[in-house]
Amino acid sequence: MVQPCLCLKQETRLRITFLSGFLTLIFLFNLGYAQPMYLPPSEYGKAQVVIPEAQIIRRENVFGQAPAFEPILDFPVGSLYWQIAQAVGRLDMLIEQGDKRFSIFCTATLIAKDMAITSYHCLPGYDPSMKVVGAQLRMDYLSGRLNGEPFEVGLEPLEQNQDLDYTILKVYGDPGLKYGILPLKVREPVEGEKLFMIHHPRGNPKQLTRGNCELYPAFWR
Repeated sequence: MVQPCLCLKQETRLRITFLSGFLTLIFLFNLGYAQPMYLPPSEYGKAQVVIPEAQIIRRENVFGQAPAFEPILDFPVGSLYWQIAQAVGRLDMLIEQGDKRFSIFCTATLIAKDMAITSYHCLPGYDPSMKVVGAQLRMDYLSGRLNGEPFEVGLEPLEQNQDLDYTILKVYGDPGLKYGILPLKVREPVEGEKLFMIHHPRGNPKQLTRGNCELYPAFWR
């Protein structure tokens, strides 16, 4: 029986995030690998967006083995990755900076029927000149033919921590009742645990990224 969870260390810092290895990479891998992609405001709210050629994410091997990105749609219904992926969605944001507007994408995960967790660097972000004026969580975006379902997201965080780089947001329409949730759980990490990430790289349909990644003791001690 699969019992995925997101595990957070209480008190002052994140000990490790765990969702059968998933959210560890959501928080950490995104910080080091993902670069902001700014699109015209007209792309906000669309499932399939027009990405400039220079910003299209390639399928190069980022871990030393191919493929770097595996579509969730390719996994059997009911498999481990498929089950965990149900609660993961694409966070679409409309950004205002002075007299300019643009759209960006991140990934967020449902942790309650009406709450999702994402990275602080996504929302509200580290640049005070950038203001999020619109946000949607698009669930079940799997391919060009399966555009998923958008849910409005509250712009005021329910909880946030800049040092730990996380934000918890209100999601309207109770999407967790339909797509499930990944509950929070506190526990110690286990050395050698395999890690993987389910995400929407640069707004693309939901993907799995994995490789020879595992927990290294010096990371959390």
